[in-house]
Amino acid sequence: MNKSKNANIYIYNHCPYCIKVRLVADLSGLDYQLEFLANDDEKAHIDRIGFKQVPFLEKNDGTFLKESDEICKYIAEIQSFEIANSSISPIVKGLIAELAPHYRRVVYPRIPYHPKNECDFPTQSAKEYFINKKSQYIDGMDVFLRNPPKDSINEINRILLEIDSYINTPFINGDKFSWDDINIFPIFYILTMAKDLLEIPNSIKKYIQSIENKTNIELY
Repeated sequence: MNKSKNANIYIYNHCPYCIKVRLVADLSGLDYQLEFLANDDEKAHIDRIGFKQVPFLEKNDGTFLKESDEICKYIAEIQSFEIANSSISPIVKGLIAELAPHYRRVVYPRIPYHPKNECDFPTQSAKEYFINKKSQYIDGMDVFLRNPPKDSINEINRILLEIDSYINTPFINGDKFSWDDINIFPIFYILTMAKDLLEIPNSIKKYIQSIENKTNIELY
């Protein structure tokens, strides 16, 4: 544990759940150290929390928190940082759920090869570990990398356009940071990994750039 910091946060750069925690840590002004783990380094997880999962947070007393929402609540509590309740339209929540099977087909094949994810995949072994794991439920990872699925790209563009009118700035619901930011921004974040393929509408683009400017999170 870095004793000069209030917490060590162990993450993958590409992980949406890790982005949830980074949002709250940065916006609350938490003094923390980021620790990037190689994707195939199971031992680093097991030695600390007993199983493989990110994010996890190490407190100053050497104990760990292991669930992203619990980590967000813990940081908010120690930093006296307000997280407003979810108030976004159920329509948006439904549309976000619709995105999942499509962004997995478009984004996941790119994850181990994107330069900004080198911290997660420093070796060929780490890349192969990820590909083997994801190939269990995404058929054609290699094919989708070479030929991104146009049907999913079109669906993502359609869904984003439907969501766009609900999105505000500086935060998703307006002036107050909320659980909607925590739950939705990470999805927009990973979609920027395929920004060359997608049409990201103006309100969403302004929103994610606003968050990028307020945090240490760099969009792809």
